[in-house]
Amino acid sequence: MLGYNKASAKFEGDEAIKQYIGEVTVGGFIWSGIVGARYEFNPKMGMYVEAGYGIANITAGLAFKF
Repeated sequence: MLGYNKASAKFEGDEAIKQYIGEVTVGGFIWSGIVGARYEFNPKMGMYVEAGYGIANITAGLAFKF
């Protein structure tokens, strides 16, 4: 996965504090790599597990087909 993140925050409050905080803007490219596996117990139910870098280190769960 490859993306770009841009965020900004602006302090609106006491003017005496505002001169020290002001406005903050950050951003940059982000990336993530994931590998995973799925096992189906039967045609309608299974489980999965994923491991990676970036957004989440380990993810696991159940999958259902309707």
